[in-house]
Amino acid sequence: MEQNAGKECTDVESASFVGVNYNGGPYASEISSSIKFGLLERTEPKKIKPTELAKKIIRPQTADDELTGYREAVLMAPVIGSVYKHYRGENLPDRKFFENALTETFKVPEENILNL
Repeated sequence: MEQNAGKECTDVESASFVGVNYNGGPYASEISSSIKFGLLERTEPKKIKPTELAKKIIRPQTADDELTGYREAVLMAPVIGSVYKHYRGENLPDRKFFENALTETFKVPEENILNL
């Protein structure tokens, strides 16, 4: 937002704007995650721009914008959003049962379930 006024840019340009080297794999993974969370969008292959959701978080217009923006972004993540929607309004089960649900129902690999 600061370097390019929220306009579209290439993946390589975006890396330079945030002060890192474009290294393909790891940086491309960061871009992919940002797209999943609804913070970036692809305007065409190898070009991205911040979404309205990202702008809501980065430059909030009301006292609630930043927090609600983060909530919206987290719920867009495929697994996190599914788990939240499944248990919304309910108490989480005991740890053992919750971990079992994560692996069986939501297909989270056991090695990804760390000290919840």
